[in-house]
Amino acid sequence: SSYNYILNFIDYGNFLGNNASIISHRFWGGYKGFIGNVIRYVFQFFDFSGFTIGFFINPFLMKLQDSTLHLFNIPNNLGVNVPLDFTNVGMTEQTAGLGILGFLIVLPFSIVGFFNKKLKIFSLVFWGQIIALSFAIAYMVYSIRFVTGFSVFLIPLITLSYTKKKFLKGMVIFFALIYLSYASIYISQRPLIKLTKEIKKHNLEYVQTKMRDLNLPFYSSFTEGRVLKETIEPVCNSNNRIGFVAPNVFMMFSTKYLELNNSCKIDTINLLHIKNLDYDYLIIQTNLIQQLDVINQNDIKNPLFNDYNVACHFVGRDEKRNEILLNYNGINKANQAICKLNPDALERAGFKAIRDVAVDTPKHLKFRENETIKSLTLYKKM
Repeated sequence: SSYNYILNFIDYGNFLGNNASIISHRFWGGYKGFIGNVIRYVFQFFDFSGFTIGFFINPFLMKLQDSTLHLFNIPNNLGVNVPLDFTNVGMTEQTAGLGILGFLIVLPFSIVGFFNKKLKIFSLVFWGQIIALSFAIAYMVYSIRFVTGFSVFLIPLITLSYTKKKFLKGMVIFFALIYLSYASIYISQRPLIKLTKEIKKHNLEYVQTKMRDLNLPFYSSFTEGRVLKETIEPVCNSNNRIGFVAPNVFMMFSTKYLELNNSCKIDTINLLHIKNLDYDYLIIQTNLIQQLDVINQNDIKNPLFNDYNVACHFVGRDEKRNEILLNYNGINKANQAICKLNPDALERAGFKAIRDVAVDTPKHLKFRENETIKSLTLYKKM
């Protein structure tokens, strides 16, 4: 994976990645931001992966987190890139942590280790890594993957701590086996039982190429995915060419999996680089807006207006990460572009709106970040 640094330099002129990623991930907030990040990582130990009781406990934990931050006079968003808004409950790759063992075993034993001369080194290494993480990058809920990796250093401490306590040993082994089995079979993105049924019904190749993030039960729980699926499926036939103006970058990842049975061709359209609208159907957010990361100099050099009447404005961030609107002379500092397609341009190109698709967000997903797309409009070339 180290070759990615070389690719970053080739594509973006920086070994660490594109401008938008560097700006959004870098640490900010000073010493208060650092303390706030440590507090947030501590609260991520309270993980209820696979236990619905987490839904009921969540409001109290979030209030306690806010109160702790306010105790140190730290604003909720200081030092944050992606906030912790909801206690983890689901078995998803991006946010699953240490489960209930995180706050029952790992967190308390990591503190107990400081009071044991033989085991102190393991606690020092573990918390040293969390402290380093807290001022190395901006806080993201997804950084739990790093904390989970750090917990490996606590294995000797936990093992030595329960050797004389059979109950603790039994509890750790029990829940470790339960999580291993449960995650292997029911992890949301690839539930083994559901996949096995589909493999028996079709074949492995079908599952690999046609079902990822599309027909799995998990996929329908995401508002964006449900809207996109319901919009595209009715016209994904007869080799139709479909242009999709993804409202944000997250929706671009799954579009290729929506080329069902190879019966339609789906292109993702970047309004900063749009050249033509040579499609049978066009799908765009109902308000005609697309939000894009500015990832290279070609994006920045693109004119603010082009032949298809796309109006864009570029956004950067100040030292406190507040969004600032940039004028043309300052767009070299942009990390995001927000573009809107002129409805008159669609009409001149022969497109007519034929359908709006809206899907309500399930109550338990209203706290998810990036779940902002509530409706898409399908246009047909007449």
